[in-house]
Amino acid sequence: MTARDIIPHVLWAVQNADGNEALRESRDTITVTLFDFLNAAVREVIVCRPEANAVTESILLEPGLRQRIPRRRLHRSSADAITLIELVRNMGEDGCTPGSHIIPAAPEILLSLGAFGGGMRCPIDNYGYDRLTDNDTYIVYPPVPGGGDVWVEATYSAEPARIVGIDDEVSLSESYKQAIQHHMLYEILSGYGDQASVTRALHHKQEFLNELDMKQKVDMTWPRSASSVRGEG
Repeated sequence: MTARDIIPHVLWAVQNADGNEALRESRDTITVTLFDFLNAAVREVIVCRPEANAVTESILLEPGLRQRIPRRRLHRSSADAITLIELVRNMGEDGCTPGSHIIPAAPEILLSLGAFGGGMRCPIDNYGYDRLTDNDTYIVYPPVPGGGDVWVEATYSAEPARIVGIDDEVSLSESYKQAIQHHMLYEILSGYGDQASVTRALHHKQEFLNELDMKQKVDMTWPRSASSVRGEG
C-alpha cells in the first residue's frame, strides 16, 4: 500500500465536504500538509496497536539492569522502537546463536533481585516491562555484565518510515487503510472551529477507534502470526 492508495480518498472527502465552504476553499493548503497528516495517522495506529508494525530481531543489550527500548545507535537494531512488545530468547555473544527463552516478570521484582544479591551473569532469565509506567525502559535479570556483548531476540513496534512522496510505501498493511483515512480526516477537520467541522472531526475519531477495535477482534479469532524476522544468521 502506498500513499496514492490513501490520499486521493481523503482529498475527495475534503473537496466534497457538505455545508463547509471554508473547508472546500482551503483544500489547496490541506493538500500541501496531507503527508504530515498521513505520517501522524500511521504513527497513531502503531501507538494504539503496537503489533501493526512489529519487528523481531537480535538487539544488543546495555550493561546493567535497566535497558532502553531498541535504538539503532545504541542496540544495533534496524529501526528505533515506539514500544517494546517482548524479549523472546537469548542470542549469544554474536547475535546469531539461539539460546534459552526469556520469561516475563514484574519489573519491581527484578529490581529487587538486582538490588539484593543478584549477580551479573549470562544468559538473561527474565525481563520486566510496564508500558504504562515507563514506556522507554525495561528491566532484565540477571544484570548484563560490562566488557562483553549480550544479544537477545526482541519484538518491538518500529517507528514507521516517513512518507514524503505519493508513491512511498506505507509501513502498515492495507487492513489499516480505513483507520488511517479516518484519523487524517479527524486531524484536518479539527483545525476548523465551526460546529459542523468539530462534529465531523469527532465522528472520524470515533470511526478510527472503531476500525482498530474491529480489527483487533478479528485478529483474536486467528492464530498468532509471526512478525518480520531480521538479522538471523
